[in-house]
Amino acid sequence: MRQALVSLVHEGWFESRKGIGTFCMAKRAARTGDLALVCYFAASYIFPAIIDAFERTAQRSGFNMTFNQSEGDLEKERSILRRLGEKGASGIAIVPVNAGLDGPGAHSGLEGTNYGLLRELMDSGIQVLLVDNIFGDDRFPSIALDDEAVGRTAARFLFEKGHRDVGIVYSREHRPFKLRREGFLAELGKLGLECSERSVGVERRGDAEEALYEALGRGRPGAYFCANDELAVALYKAAARRGLSIPGELSVVSVDNSDYAELPGIGLSSISHPSSFIGERAAQILVDGIANPGLRFKNVITIDPVVVERTSVRSLP
Repeated sequence: MRQALVSLVHEGWFESRKGIGTFCMAKRAARTGDLALVCYFAASYIFPAIIDAFERTAQRSGFNMTFNQSEGDLEKERSILRRLGEKGASGIAIVPVNAGLDGPGAHSGLEGTNYGLLRELMDSGIQVLLVDNIFGDDRFPSIALDDEAVGRTAARFLFEKGHRDVGIVYSREHRPFKLRREGFLAELGKLGLECSERSVGVERRGDAEEALYEALGRGRPGAYFCANDELAVALYKAAARRGLSIPGELSVVSVDNSDYAELPGIGLSSISHPSSFIGERAAQILVDGIANPGLRFKNVITIDPVVVERTSVRSLP
């Protein structure tokens, strides 16, 4: 009898809950298609948590999950999307390459993206969802941090810690960084402050450490807001090469609350990126859209920022 129950649980006819008992339930629906997740990388930074939550939700809803790594390369992303279209994926969640770099509502740079191909896929009946980055319009459902609010939150956090001489470290290659910068500058203006001329903008994140090393040699503000934790780590490395201590001589607040924030000797105060929530909700939005093919969803979910405070920002009198 026990073996029979175990078999039926495995097949989905019964649900077993520890400490409560075994309950009869309708058999789970057979797998009904593939949900694809396309993002830059699989095994680093914020992406593993997004992938894990997306996969769990897809499988719980009766879908297979396929992961596709674009490495931030436009042509590779295009090839992935074409292959998914040919295979008839039911839904695609994507962290798009180069999306919205010209700002909200601006479409002059869309030739440098796969916007048109994503529209074709959506028009063919495939559910498409943008994750963590958007094109500047509302034609696709999306889920992301409220990046302008991220910048505003960082500015207020530093101000409340007594910092008045503040700068920003950002990269021009990613739309969320641009929005975070705009929010930071706007909030500084409301607080009666100006951003330090010693702020650092780089074309690519890989160039950040050397650019910061050079910038710190010419002087520095009392605190930096880094547009993500990768840039903050580059700042830590550049500061160490200059013999500067954090937070003793330089305070730092960042974004994403990734594993980098808890590396030994860092203790980085960072605005949280709810990666698991984003992965789960992304899959669920696709599932809901597939279940209601006659409806065109305009889900635009923006998540308010929360600072996870550690030891990288010094309080000033």
